[in-house]
Amino acid sequence: MNYEEIKRRVSAWGTQFEFSTADRAAIEQMYFDVLGKHIRNCNCPDRYRDAVIELRIFTKNHLTMEKAKYVLKAGVVIQPSGTSEVYTNDNLTDAVAEQFLKERPGARGLFEVIPNTAAEEKGPENEKEAANSADIDALRAENESLKAELAKMTEYRNRAVADLDALVKKIEESNIVLEPREPEKTAEEESDDANKGEQEPAGDKKTAANGLNPEIYAAIKARLEAGDTKSAIVADYVGMEVDGKALTKYGVEKYFTAIKAENPAE
Repeated sequence: MNYEEIKRRVSAWGTQFEFSTADRAAIEQMYFDVLGKHIRNCNCPDRYRDAVIELRIFTKNHLTMEKAKYVLKAGVVIQPSGTSEVYTNDNLTDAVAEQFLKERPGARGLFEVIPNTAAEEKGPENEKEAANSADIDALRAENESLKAELAKMTEYRNRAVADLDALVKKIEESNIVLEPREPEKTAEEESDDANKGEQEPAGDKKTAANGLNPEIYAAIKARLEAGDTKSAIVADYVGMEVDGKALTKYGVEKYFTAIKAENPAE
């Protein structure tokens, strides 16, 4: 994006009081491309407006200068030693480019145009060294970008885990049991269930009517009466194969619900 386009868009944003989702994405991208950093990550209502103000100040101070004779390759960003300033073709000056190459001669490969440099001044070995240095610089830049993305993803993950832990704790403290909605049975399935019920021992009908295994029901009930926590019981029973199916967390919680219904005073 050239200077005129940056100036036009920043000027247009400066007249807006609200920004659409597309505007916010464009502001974030331009902020990174021009200033070499991300907009601060917070819930501040004015953070996009503040970013536009920073861009307007930067364009006023840095992008009105004479076009540099040095030209970087497309997408290349350089940062001279001892400074936090970053440069692209939009704000690069000859003085900055010359000082950068003086400090890092091997970075010539980052430039598309280097004025007053005859091809014969660089031998085959120097060209190879410059190419290798450019590759290394590009890899370093990519590595820094990946590290920043990883840090952001780690932050989002930690936040999601914390929210999930808080939700689980709240559910456990309030004794809420989340039961998945079972699909409606066909007439044939209902008939099969009725036949199975007729074949079960009379003493197990109450438990079998809930679709629960009587042995597991009795074992879990005994553990609850002994003082075991629900979370410990869930950890022990999840994954256990019962009646040909592996128990899930919701499946174990059905036993808790049935036991509580049988003993409402507890």
